[in-house]
Amino acid sequence: MWLGQPDPATALLEQVRHDPDGDALSGLMTEWQRAFGSTPTTVRKAVETADYNQPNLLDAMREFPVEERGEINRSKLGWLLKKNANRIVGGLSFSKRRPMVARPGV
Repeated sequence: MWLGQPDPATALLEQVRHDPDGDALSGLMTEWQRAFGSTPTTVRKAVETADYNQPNLLDAMREFPVEERGEINRSKLGWLLKKNANRIVGGLSFSKRRPMVARPGV
């Protein structure tokens, strides 16, 4: 506090703590890690796996605007992963390698 005024950074810190995109990204990273561990995986394989035997991963993907006509659009999902590559959320990050991998944050 300065001159009895509230700290202007408080609002910014609250915004960072309550980041809905970060929460959704954390959920996606967690489910990706559960499904594939540290094995690099293509977006195509991730979508196929989510569709057939990883409903939690599919739900995590659907938290983002990557669905068209009831199916995950791989290009949009790939763009989302590329955009968030190396961003550490919940102790995990997507590696920029091809194929993608959710790995513990460095």
